[in-house]
Amino acid sequence: MAATFFIVLTSWTLTTRLPFMIAAVTAARLVASAWVAVLALLPLFNRDRLRAGDLVAGTLVVRSPQFVLLEDLSATTPGGRTAAPVLHFSAAQLDLYGIHELQVLESLLRQRAARLPALEAVAKKIQRKIGWTGAAGDADARAFLHAFYTAQRARLEERMLLGDRRESKRPGRSTRTP
Repeated sequence: MAATFFIVLTSWTLTTRLPFMIAAVTAARLVASAWVAVLALLPLFNRDRLRAGDLVAGTLVVRSPQFVLLEDLSATTPGGRTAAPVLHFSAAQLDLYGIHELQVLESLLRQRAARLPALEAVAKKIQRKIGWTGAAGDADARAFLHAFYTAQRARLEERMLLGDRRESKRPGRSTRTP
């Protein structure tokens, strides 16, 4: 008798509450779908295109640009052929300049429309500063500057491997003090 009562009670409960249970499940699905839609569409409706997590945390997503590297000046000669070291510089001559001066020289060499008088003036100034003893007719200004750039870059990279980073020149001193 107790088993029959339990079966009747269970069937009465299911028949009377079943529409409410279906409505509750449907309502829960609608609320969940609306929640997902709001979170998915949130980046479309704010100025910075932030996700909900970014808004809550107060963070921004930053994209870093892809950098395009220019060709290595020390790998080619001014004519575009493979570089062969023609001029040799001593360590004392190369220790007069630092990274900043190398970058300035590189920007000058990268300019396609660099005028010959400007290149000659820079070459003469460097030759005077380092005490260049080579004959003036050994190389033109662009070839001299390119050879000096290649040697200077190799010297600075070698010094950086040893932990000595030289940002700028030290006027009038060819030897380094610790």
